[in-house]
Amino acid sequence: METSALTEHIDEGLVVLQDQRVVFVNCRASEILAATKAEIIATGLVNRIHRDDQAALAEHLQRRLLGLDVARHHLVRLELARQPMKWLELGDNLVPWNGGQGLLVFFLDVTQRHNSKSEARAALDRQQEIHDLQSRIVAMAGHEFRTPLAAILSSQELLQYFGDRLPPDQKAELLGLIGAAVTRLTRLLENTLRRPDR
Repeated sequence: METSALTEHIDEGLVVLQDQRVVFVNCRASEILAATKAEIIATGLVNRIHRDDQAALAEHLQRRLLGLDVARHHLVRLELARQPMKWLELGDNLVPWNGGQGLLVFFLDVTQRHNSKSEARAALDRQQEIHDLQSRIVAMAGHEFRTPLAAILSSQELLQYFGDRLPPDQKAELLGLIGAAVTRLTRLLENTLRRPDR
């Protein structure tokens, strides 16, 4: 099969495997993998991928060559010396090649898209943490508010139902409890509403 100008000028890296060896590499594949065509042909595609992804990619390609069902796309990491980690999305098709059958493996550098998704997931995780923290604060504040409210309510009921029978010092004590509870509630409310940057 003749390589055309089309295979050399597309944005996808293209590698053709035949008999489990790389027999064709386009220019874009060489750029993405940061290796010469000769180096890729000599070392193979799988050996250029991050070591933790090599076994899964090798199995994927082997299953595809055997005609078995595999995922339509495969995501792998590419670790190059003195460069940040890259992510590649690979696809493949069986094609006739030089009188036999070849496996056309095409891939794109999807690092930016992958990182954007990771950042979005991290932002959602942070948002969930903030929501959980707010829920805990509201629950805690609810508990803190209930105590002085209960003191106010019980003191008010005692004064309402038994006020005419209570001695003046007990009435004063109940009114003092109400005043202290109101002061505590006011302080709790101010602390709850106070912004942390003040």
